[in-house]
Amino acid sequence: MMDIRTSCRVLLAVLLIVSAGCRKTDEQKPVFDVSGIVLPKTINVHAGGEVTLEVIKQKGPAATDIVRLVSEASGAASDCMISNAGQDEFTFVLNQTVTTGHYTFNIVRDEESRQLGKVQINILSDVDILPEPETTVYGIVECEGKPVPGVVISDGAEVTVTDEKGIYQLVSEKENGYVFMSVPKGYNPQTDGVLPKIHQYLTESPGKQERADFILLKSPEQGNHEMLVFGDIHLASRTGDAAQFSDFTDDVNAYLSANAGKTVYGVTLGDLTWDIYWMSNGYDLNSYLTDINKIKGLVIYQTIGNHDHSCYLAGDFTSAGVYRKVIGPTNYSFNIGSVHYVVLDDIRADNTGNINDSDRGRRHYNDLIPETISWLRKDLSYVDKGTPVVVAMHAPLHDEYGNVTLDHGSELLDVLNGYDVHFMTGHTHSMYNVEGTGYYEHNSGAVCATWWWSGYETPGIHISRDGTPGGYRIVSVKGNDFSWVYKGTGKPLDHQFRTYDRNEICMTALKFVPDGSPASRDTFSKEASEYADARTDNIVYINVWDYDPKWTISVTENGAELPVKRISAKDPLHLVSYTAKRLNKDANPTFKTNMTGHMFEVQASAPNSTLEIKITDRFGREYTESMERPKKFDIEAYK
Repeated sequence: MMDIRTSCRVLLAVLLIVSAGCRKTDEQKPVFDVSGIVLPKTINVHAGGEVTLEVIKQKGPAATDIVRLVSEASGAASDCMISNAGQDEFTFVLNQTVTTGHYTFNIVRDEESRQLGKVQINILSDVDILPEPETTVYGIVECEGKPVPGVVISDGAEVTVTDEKGIYQLVSEKENGYVFMSVPKGYNPQTDGVLPKIHQYLTESPGKQERADFILLKSPEQGNHEMLVFGDIHLASRTGDAAQFSDFTDDVNAYLSANAGKTVYGVTLGDLTWDIYWMSNGYDLNSYLTDINKIKGLVIYQTIGNHDHSCYLAGDFTSAGVYRKVIGPTNYSFNIGSVHYVVLDDIRADNTGNINDSDRGRRHYNDLIPETISWLRKDLSYVDKGTPVVVAMHAPLHDEYGNVTLDHGSELLDVLNGYDVHFMTGHTHSMYNVEGTGYYEHNSGAVCATWWWSGYETPGIHISRDGTPGGYRIVSVKGNDFSWVYKGTGKPLDHQFRTYDRNEICMTALKFVPDGSPASRDTFSKEASEYADARTDNIVYINVWDYDPKWTISVTENGAELPVKRISAKDPLHLVSYTAKRLNKDANPTFKTNMTGHMFEVQASAPNSTLEIKITDRFGREYTESMERPKKFDIEAYK
């Protein structure tokens, strides 16, 4: 019988033998080296066609390897089989699921994968085209293998249209680095996740001819459709935005599921991300694409905002370059049913590129530069005056009082004169509506509300500076007729206003900023001064965030109608759920509560009467509350 020392020696010897055997096996494993592939910038190929690439130093893939193309937009992977593997070249067959776009190029062997670089895949039609000598970009637009005439094509500066054979030819300087189509009515674009495939990147020098073909899908059911409008999203991997954004995507997915029989699209209004956090937080436009693709089955057209211009690059055109490369065109159009949609970049970013300067490299101005106006004129030359036009921009055209505040905004109105126009704008993280002759502007609120701060500081209260809940607008189009409603994230569609019993509101720094410094308490006292005093005059406030003058507000007490007065005031819930919470930590409440013009006041005759509130929007939809008073001003009651 072995003693303990002998047993340990035997066990150690066995372990050493096993370990040596494992090392030997690892050493015998062949090295996975495919570094000899010559990967071009662009691969032009027919759908399902073969691609042959050069191999140098005899380090090409094996015949049993797989070429995996991963979309940079959606992350979707397509595996392509290798049909021939030689010493100097190899050939693979393009998977039929691959469409035109940017891909990472990978070789997969067993469980290992090697990324060799990035490539633009251009799917070409079988139709041969002989371009004119002066043409620099040309191609064909097809649907189900048949040409589509009359499709407007542009490079962001010049505009042309396909002929009866579906062919276009464009003399382009290629400054923007892409060419795109304006999707005609009755069709949809191919998609890559949520992104519509309406553009192709150009890779040749300005004077060299190159081809870019487009494919359309039939969509006859467009006369009645909905557009979901997503204002300022502002993802930056901070303030708990990931979890809160998941609440938003869950809400949208639930809405789409409940309305599965409808034709629904989406459009953002800019500030998808936050440029100053692209590097410091590792959250950029590519990260945004990963997260926005949590919305399923929805084509979402994108708009550039001031914070989607890189603060690390100088100048307007250059700072928008990252957006153009990752997302696509900054000025473009598309058609759904009878409506012509236009997306415009109305930010002039004279950025310095020095993130360490006083404004972190940013110089943002709300401005439509001449090149944008020029392109819009050309685009609209193909649109009849009787066509309704929707213009999506980041910065608003008007302030809430109806004044044109966008530089060159009056020129924009001149260009659109004669059209029935709806402007969809964001940027303010508030809501207001402006109606003029021939146009209506919806400043449409923000998905992120107060940059995700209120929900971070006060979970359950996701609220913008004017009291509007974070959420999105739903625009319904029936022929040429428009209607709309705002939907708060996680809220039912009838959640269109909020009431406050002024008798129950008394905002003191001692109560709401108990742990703040004297300076913070003083700041809160100034910010909340209109609510500093206790009152007993039975005033009730009603915040109706999507109000316009065609709405009506009726309040009765014991059957008697009470006079309703529109006032300018701060939303008290925002003051306590954001401003007070920040100051209580001695932090700067950067995003101050707004004075809003969609607040209303009534005076009851008693402190304990029940008010019957009925609010009717411009489309005749009624929203009601039987307001039992006293109504406690408590955060929990408003969640």
